[in-house]
Amino acid sequence: MKQQADPAAEPRVFTRARYYSAAAFALAFWATGVAQALEPEALAAAIADLWLNDPARRSAATQVLLRMGAPAVAPVLREARTERRERIAARLIAQMGDDGVAALVAALGDPESDLRAGSILFTVITPESARRIPELLECVARMPRVNHYCGTALVKIADARAGKHWSLLAERLGHPDADVRMYAAAALGRLGKSAKGAGKALTAALRDPEPRVRAAAAGSLGDVGSRTVETLEGLRGAKRDENAEVRRRAEAALRELRG
Repeated sequence: MKQQADPAAEPRVFTRARYYSAAAFALAFWATGVAQALEPEALAAAIADLWLNDPARRSAATQVLLRMGAPAVAPVLREARTERRERIAARLIAQMGDDGVAALVAALGDPESDLRAGSILFTVITPESARRIPELLECVARMPRVNHYCGTALVKIADARAGKHWSLLAERLGHPDADVRMYAAAALGRLGKSAKGAGKALTAALRDPEPRVRAAAAGSLGDVGSRTVETLEGLRGAKRDENAEVRRRAEAALRELRG
């Protein structure tokens, strides 16, 4: 009888010489739960194979790196220095789910790969990573090189499933950074009716000094369904805003609220 791999066993460590046999058996190990750690030289070899045009070797390298999991993300990002490599890296990381997203968020602090991490983050993140909303808000506030990647990723994952975060987003409408306020306002609209409680804060944001924040707030008021007297009056006032985009969104929100 064939001996089964022990899931409780110590992590397997592969050197460069053993890398190719490791890759060949990666799929066999997939279901065992046995952790597979790569020594630096073997990790470099796996990453090098990831960029090859040879489908078999690239597939084997992908499986080995997937078994390694989130710790593979940072070294892969550092080597993804072309558009083609960035696309390949994105496909790999997308298969890691929220663990891959967490590793990308961590990589935003690496000046060697932060821009690639931000670009890939927006590509691969899904609403299943809604719990990353607080981290993305912090990124918008504190990481100017990648804040717009984080902001657009934040808006992308905001939907009804992330409704529990509405109060945090509403609170950020008072943040001193205009980008934080803008993305928070836009994300609240994506939450839809689950963010109806943010109507008061969004109405106040119609008086924000920044047009982009006022525009985001106006658009989101229609989406969250706030029909209070204050909201309707605020939107009617926004129809006279000096900014054309604010006026346009206020008119659209009023049409939405009138049903």
